Amino acid sequence: MRSFVAGLLLFVSFLTGTAALGAYAAHEVLLDPAHAGPFLESALGQQEVRDKILGQVVPGYGALPAQVRGRVDTVAESPEARRALDQVSLDDNGNLDLSSLQGEIVRALRANGQPQIAALVAAQRGTASVQVPSTYFSRFTTARDDAWLVATRGAVVSAVLFLVALLVSPRRRRTVAAIGVVLLLCCAVDVALFRLLPGVVRSASSSALADAAAAVVTQQQGAVLLTMVPVALAGAGLVVASLLLPEDRRPSRG
Repeated sequence: MRSFVAGLLLFVSFLTGTAALGAYAAHEVLLDPAHAGPFLESALGQQEVRDKILGQVVPGYGALPAQVRGRVDTVAESPEARRALDQVSLDDNGNLDLSSLQGEIVRALRANGQPQIAALVAAQRGTASVQVPSTYFSRFTTARDDAWLVATRGAVVSAVLFLVALLVSPRRRRTVAAIGVVLLLCCAVDVALFRLLPGVVRSASSSALADAAAAVVTQQQGAVLLTMVPVALAGAGLVVASLLLPEDRRPSRG
C-alpha cells in the first residue's frame, strides 16, 4: 500500500513538475522583455509588421519612392540590422526602443549612396520607438505573471510531493531513483511540447504576428533547452546517487 501511495505521489509530481518547468522556460525565454529583439527580427519578415516598424524608424517611409523604400527594406533585413535588434527590449510601459535599428539603417544608407534619406533618419535619432498596443501588452504581462505563478507554485508542490513520497515509500533507494527519472521525464515532455508549439500557434492563427511568434519559438528552442539543463542534471544526479545508497530492505511480512 505504501509503495502504491508513493507511486501515485510521484505521478502527480510528474504532472506538476512538467507544468512548472514549462512555465519557467516560457517565463525566462519566450516572455522575457529583454528578448523582444528576436520577435522583431522575425516580424520584419512580415510585410504588414515591417511597414509599421519602419514607419516609426524612417520618416516618411510610406511616401518614399519604391526603389528607395526597397533599399530600406533590404537594409532592415540585413544581418547587421538583425544583430542590432538583439539590443531591443520591452520597457515597463510597453515601448520598444528601436534606436539600435535606426542607427544601423543610417549607417547602411550612407554606405549605399542614400545620404539624403540617411540624414533624415539621423535627424530622428533617439525618437524611434514603437508602442505595443495596450491589448497585446496587457496579454503579455498577464501571461508572464501567470507563467511565474505556475512555475513557482508548481515547483513547491512538486518538491513537497517528492518529499512525502520519499517518507512514505518503504524502498527509498528506488524512490530516489524514481524522483530522478520523473525530473528527466518532465524535461523530455516539455522539450517535445516546445517543439510542437510553433505548429500549434500557426494553426491557431494566420496573422502576421502569430507567424512571427511561431518563428521566435522555433528560434529560441536552444535557449529553452538551456533553462532545462539544470533540472535534467539534477535528475541524472539523483539516479546516479541512488546507486550509492544502501540496498532497500524488504518489508517484513510479520
